[in-house]
Amino acid sequence: MSDFYSDIYEDVDDLLEDFGRPVTINGILIEKVLMNDEGQGVDESRGGITIHLKSYMFKDGLIRRPKFEETVTINDETCSCNGSEVKHGILILKVCREIS
Repeated sequence: MSDFYSDIYEDVDDLLEDFGRPVTINGILIEKVLMNDEGQGVDESRGGITIHLKSYMFKDGLIRRPKFEETVTINDETCSCNGSEVKHGILILKVCREIS
């Protein structure tokens, strides 16, 4: 797990309160979400296509946890779930969008 995640668990409630933004995921409005833009790169497991990867963090239990490669709509943008996990009561949802 990257330092971005491990560094914030201790203060996650304060961070969500101070920096969380509303995001709609699969039609459900979640008021406090942290987003980490992880940039783009080539995904060899998907035939060498270029993808843009983002992570969203919010309290677990607000949505059904998507499965790998399941279609996820975030703020009217269609993405693919690139993984999800729950750590310390926080759902980390990684999504990617094909850009080439």
